[in-house]
Amino acid sequence: MNFLNDFIPEKTQLSDFPIGESPAVIKSIKEVDDHTADLSGTQKAGYPYKDIHMQVAVTFARADGKPGLHFERFNTLGFIRHSELSVKMQKTHSACPIKGYALNKKGERLISPERTEQCKSVLSQFLNVLTDKTGGPWIDKHAGKKFEIETLTGAKVNLVIVQSEYDGKTRPRVQRYRRYSEAPVLSAVKTDEEGNEQMPF
Repeated sequence: MNFLNDFIPEKTQLSDFPIGESPAVIKSIKEVDDHTADLSGTQKAGYPYKDIHMQVAVTFARADGKPGLHFERFNTLGFIRHSELSVKMQKTHSACPIKGYALNKKGERLISPERTEQCKSVLSQFLNVLTDKTGGPWIDKHAGKKFEIETLTGAKVNLVIVQSEYDGKTRPRVQRYRRYSEAPVLSAVKTDEEGNEQMPF
């Protein structure tokens, strides 16, 4: 039997992660740039700014073995919005249509040290709730050491997924990450007394 000659492809439906909390495993993790449309390296067309910054792109698979993938990216830099500039600087900088970022004459975004620190904090908090392949906290073995992205493959974490608006489209996104558990308890987004979403960890 020649497998390729006799094989007939069938269309299958790859299910999404359900809304709510699900255990997940990191299938792959890589560094990509923010001009990349997907993990295959396809470039986004007509991007409104010229500068490029790196992101950490993570592909999650369901830890229960059911079909389903979820993709998330972590920013490594934060940027200043045009509305935050002084009146004088607003005259010499344009406003990017994406999130209102301030652009200089070269079409480059202006880095915000405060938001960049927030990006680092978000990634660090994510790493702090990961369970490694041995079942222990990933951070216990890697805190204070040079970050090696390949050590994250196979780590587990629970994802709390909600529907969110982005670029005019509704898509699932991770609202928070929780320590890995095979019996997750969250089925909806928690809010504080004022109705605001709580921190994602």
